[in-house]
Amino acid sequence: MPDFDALICLKSADSAVLPYAIEGIQAHAKPRIITIIAARSTIAQCQSLPHARHLRYIDEDTLYSGLSLERIQSILARRIHDTERAGWYLQQFLKMAYASYKLIGGRGRYRI
Repeated sequence: MPDFDALICLKSADSAVLPYAIEGIQAHAKPRIITIIAARSTIAQCQSLPHARHLRYIDEDTLYSGLSLERIQSILARRIHDTERAGWYLQQFLKMAYASYKLIGGRGRYRI
């Protein structure tokens, strides 16, 4: 039995390749579970995947209070007058929030 989980931060523009990513991860890495962090609307589209066993979904707006794409865009606009990389920063913060949740033993804001 594998002793690790896989994590995917997914934006809607990449949801078309998700089935291939899941297939590859399950075939080659064989994690216990694959957790997908995405917007609620993207999750709704992905939950109908035929090979969605061993998947968990987390709404990115509920993972960490106050963390959202809009908030990061606002901060970047104020500080550097450019929001082009906001999605990349959101992905990094989502991964840190998820890791923080896992490290403190499940006493975080979201529930799986």
